[in-house]
Amino acid sequence: MAEVHLARSLEVQEAFRGRLGKVHPQHPHLAAIDVRIEDARARLASDGSPLARNFTSGALKDIKRAHGVVFDPFETSLAGLRVAKRPLWISYEGEEFMNLVSRPTQVAIFPHRKDFYVPESNNLSLPDQGQLLEVDLEEVIKKKWGVGGMDFAIGDVATHAALPFAYLERPESKGVRLHGRDYDYKFARTDTPTVGSRVASVGYFFDRRGLYVRDWRAGDGYGNVWAVRLGVPAQE
Repeated sequence: MAEVHLARSLEVQEAFRGRLGKVHPQHPHLAAIDVRIEDARARLASDGSPLARNFTSGALKDIKRAHGVVFDPFETSLAGLRVAKRPLWISYEGEEFMNLVSRPTQVAIFPHRKDFYVPESNNLSLPDQGQLLEVDLEEVIKKKWGVGGMDFAIGDVATHAALPFAYLERPESKGVRLHGRDYDYKFARTDTPTVGSRVASVGYFFDRRGLYVRDWRAGDGYGNVWAVRLGVPAQE
């Protein structure tokens, strides 16, 4: 399952690179994308499993102590969430996009409204948000909060779409919606391409209308598009 996800992720990254390179052949972020693609290819070619599926017991204790919440793999897609009658408003419904399966690992979030998004991560491009996540992981999560055994990921659209519904069913939520009113209706950036150089974002979780899935240019920032502290098991 992990190998399937990595191969699918590689396909998505290569497609995104092709679209961005076609529209902006001199785009400054192409080099960073190429590095991620080569890394994914190398991991896919290795003999071992490329993804750690679960957090270690030590990481789970650290996450809980930092008031984080852990979810088992969702193993779903936007199409699957639709079948499950989850209220979704989706601006782009390409077949490949709708059927992309979520990350096959546990994920963790820190749902307090002051901790959920990385501070000052809006108005940044997708690559810059990724770099900020790396800094935040080292300087805040590890050094200040004492959480080990965890990496950060931008995250795919299916994972980010499944999260708010799963969290709402947890007692910790107390009925509060991620990306909802208490979160100023912000959006989470994802790394899933839609069309051209755009990638999906997930947010605007309204009580009656549901959760919105739209997109924004990967090379540009926007005031309401943020990076979420999405934790995944650290690689050995």
